[in-house]
Formats: sequence, structure tokens, C-alpha cells
Amino acid sequence: EYMGTALDLFMLAMLRAFPAAVTRAAPAVATPLAQAIGATRHYAVPKQRSSLARRRKRWAGRGGLEFKTNIQNCWSCGNPRLTHHICESCGYPPKMPKEIEAKQLFAARVQQVREASAAAASAVAASASATGASAAAVAAAPKIAKSSA
Repeated sequence: EYMGTALDLFMLAMLRAFPAAVTRAAPAVATPLAQAIGATRHYAVPKQRSSLARRRKRWAGRGGLEFKTNIQNCWSCGNPRLTHHICESCGYPPKMPKEIEAKQLFAARVQQVREASAAAASAVAASASATGASAAAVAAAPKIAKSSA
């Protein structure tokens, strides 16, 4: 005969005493006790299937879908990513490293200076064409005026 733990022996005695108490079968689990008596372990099983309406009512209390508010653009590739998460498309970390940030700020400032100088050069060329003077004379005129003032 099987010599198991106290709980196994108790369950064995209960199964032998009340075999009709277990009516609904559940997935079988192979345990030493089950192998000894040739029985399966039974679990709680619902008597009826839950209808869709009841299931949906139960699940409705959990709340519905909400829009995410923690989405930012990646500083490396520009694709959207969750804040404080690694970018899924390029794999860069959430924060920009200080060296890269300094390089990007410097490049942005250089671009601003270039755009400003290009705008000034086009303004000088436009005023030179309007007055009929050479662009060099128009560009030098404000310098002379500033130095004499």
C-alpha cells in the first residue's frame, strides 16, 4: 500500500469514504497518490458556461482603453517612443548623452549663424541691386558709418 504524507492519506480516506462527492471531472494531475489509487485530483469547475453579457459586465469594471500620454519623439531617430524607455526602432537610451547633446547644440548654433549670414548677404545683394551700387560698396558702407559715428 502507498505510504504518503498525512494529507495524501487523508485525501485517500475521503475518496474511499465518499466516492460520489466528486462528480465533475477536471484536468487530471499525475501525483503519487493518484497513481496509487488510480484516481485523479479534482478541482472546482463551473456548472455552466458564462454568457457573453455576464462576462462583458464583469470585465467592464476594469475600465476601458485610454490614450497614452507618455509618448515622446526619440532624440536619435525621431520615431515616437515611451518616456524613460529605450527606443524600439534604433535602440538608443531614453536620455541623450551629454557629449552628443553638446555636439547637437553646437551644430544647431552653427546652422543658425550660417542662416543669419546667408540672410544678411542676400539683403546686401538685394539693396545693391536696388541702388545700382556694387555689393562690396553696400557691404562696406555701414562699416564706415559705424566707425565715423
